[in-house]
Amino acid sequence: LKQQIAADEPRITTAEKTDYQVGDSKTFRAAGRPEGFTATAVAVGELFTLWVEDAESDMLPADLVQRLAGKIDPVLRKVTDAFGSTVRVDLDGDGKTAFGLHRFPPETEQLTAADLIEEASYTNAMDVLHLNVLNRKSLEGVGEFDESLVPPMIAHEFQHLVNFAQTDGSSEAWLNEAF
Repeated sequence: LKQQIAADEPRITTAEKTDYQVGDSKTFRAAGRPEGFTATAVAVGELFTLWVEDAESDMLPADLVQRLAGKIDPVLRKVTDAFGSTVRVDLDGDGKTAFGLHRFPPETEQLTAADLIEEASYTNAMDVLHLNVLNRKSLEGVGEFDESLVPPMIAHEFQHLVNFAQTDGSSEAWLNEAF
């Protein structure tokens, strides 16, 4: 039998806690973008830090970003209440999940396990979920960024992070997607 690890027992964290502030800048890596890109922290909540790729910041006006930021903590609380904590994969030790809004192909994964493994050669060394600035409506040419898609997308993707924290990534894909 696989040994169970308490949900609140850290599995991987850096030695030094990171406290991100609005205005901080960081280089991120993402699937299909090995050269990386620079993003700026645009909002910090109780449970999250929201980063926007500098080259895409004109797609997301400040008022839109603030409306989105106001919806994230309640969504994360609902997911953790239902499925559990992500503390075991808080690699940067900030107690928050990072959300990186940037441009990427729609088939690219939004949670990359490599981000959660400090020793991986391709990592952001933080618990980060990648969100596309080109969400479904803009990809279909129906219009611009649709903020109504963000809360359910965050809930779904954050659940994957919780699932990874709870199972070390060993759950059945169909079950994980069903959550």
